[in-house]
Amino acid sequence: MVAAPPGVQSYEKLGEDSHLKDNPKRDRLLLLGLDAAEWRLIRRWATGGLLPTFRRLMDEGASGEFHSTAAQFPDTAWPSLITGLNPGRLERYFYIQLVPGTLRLRRVTDVALSSPPFWDLLSHAGRCVGVLDAPHFAVSEKLHGFQLAYWHVHDATSHPTTSVPASLMGEVLSRYGRHPVGDCGPVSARRARGLAKLRPRLLAGIRLRGQLIRDLMRRQDWEVLLAVFSEAHCAGHLYWHWFDEDNPAHPEADPLGLAETLLTVYQAIDAEIGAAVEQAGLGVTTFVFAAHGMGPLYHATWNLQEILDLLGYGASPPAALQVRTGHLNPYRLLRVGLSGALQYRLKSMLPKRLQDDLVSKWYAGNRKWAGMRAFTVPNGDAVGAIRLNLRNREPDGTVRPEEYDAVCDDLAKALLELQAPDSDYPVVRQVTKPRELFHGPFLDQLPDLAVLWNTEQPWNELESPRFGRLRLRNQDIRTGTHTPRGFVIARGQGIPAGAQFVGHSILDLAPTFLVAAGVAPPTSMDGRPLPLFSSRRGL
Repeated sequence: MVAAPPGVQSYEKLGEDSHLKDNPKRDRLLLLGLDAAEWRLIRRWATGGLLPTFRRLMDEGASGEFHSTAAQFPDTAWPSLITGLNPGRLERYFYIQLVPGTLRLRRVTDVALSSPPFWDLLSHAGRCVGVLDAPHFAVSEKLHGFQLAYWHVHDATSHPTTSVPASLMGEVLSRYGRHPVGDCGPVSARRARGLAKLRPRLLAGIRLRGQLIRDLMRRQDWEVLLAVFSEAHCAGHLYWHWFDEDNPAHPEADPLGLAETLLTVYQAIDAEIGAAVEQAGLGVTTFVFAAHGMGPLYHATWNLQEILDLLGYGASPPAALQVRTGHLNPYRLLRVGLSGALQYRLKSMLPKRLQDDLVSKWYAGNRKWAGMRAFTVPNGDAVGAIRLNLRNREPDGTVRPEEYDAVCDDLAKALLELQAPDSDYPVVRQVTKPRELFHGPFLDQLPDLAVLWNTEQPWNELESPRFGRLRLRNQDIRTGTHTPRGFVIARGQGIPAGAQFVGHSILDLAPTFLVAAGVAPPTSMDGRPLPLFSSRRGL
């Protein structure tokens, strides 16, 4: 732990029962997160006058795009941002992971995350903290302040709504009820009428969340308040092809007026952020940010194992050059073919063990990985993930430890050779080795290669100089997926108006929030605070 600079308290030096009344009055900090909101859209629409709150905050403060761990593991974006830790130090990188020492998959819930969120460090330092719907994090029982968890976050139906104090949940549910959207997982991007019914619920949910935020701001004590809007996440997954005219799935006709949904959702969030900022007042330092973004879904993740097989890393020798049509996972066909409501109804009738087994099959099919040199593991759709069948790590491993780097390098080279047919457009944007980027006690559970697909233009076929052409068939119910673009807008005393952030990571935000609240970040964090407050806080 580094010594605290003048004007900044070290959280390790304060007892858990330190209280606001024992400390001098401090500036307030308002943190407003947007789950999977795309910076390129916000910047374009704000510049064009369509998002006036964003435009004003950008003009009056500093802003910029941030690198995100979503380039390797999209599900770690929020946990890494909130803890300031890289994925190698997190127990969970995806909700379906290998059971250590086996070739079986298991469900890993948010409960597995044990590293403290930044608000625990603030609370320990005596700051009065409020938290609303931070993705992937349950309530902190000893929080100095208040927290409402899982009122509505994207894709977290297995976690009940909880609060600190316990009475807060009852008050919120009595006054506001449940979020109007509930779970958007059963909704398919392929069914326009379902999307038309979802849209007013999304907008109602944004308005209700804005009211709840302002109500908590008025009725609760707080020095630092974090609230996250989840609605952009659902909207981006499901409405992208309606908004994106270059998308192959973009409909020619739009009788239900769905093309404006994405903009309308962002405008509704813009309005609620504006109302929260206005209520907070001029003396409050404000951060608006996202851990990752959203863009079109062009990928070959569901056929990545087939690609490994064709390259000779499966159970068979390399394939000859020819044109092929990609395999279909029958379990994914069920997911695409059945209505979402029916899927979830049938799934809920199964025992928990069979539900988890079904989810595993959506990602892996009936594949048996024994005997392969490399195999794919679940990581969502935006980024494919490959694990070597490494001797002394996997049961019956086939790759010797001394071959590890050579195998990784050859696979990376082969994947980077993949192009859209009859063009020089690479369908793989980058292949990274997590071992070269990250560190920590959970590094061994991470995949050995992360394959970020290129989504700058549409493609549904790929070509390799090693095995020929592979035509892909649609196995998705969504048309939007995550991008590795986070962002932050910061406005407050001492923050230069119109300044641009360049070259920063989402790992830098947790330590920045601590410094902004006058608490020195621990040296154990992987990120470093942004140089925003040196003149004001003696840093």
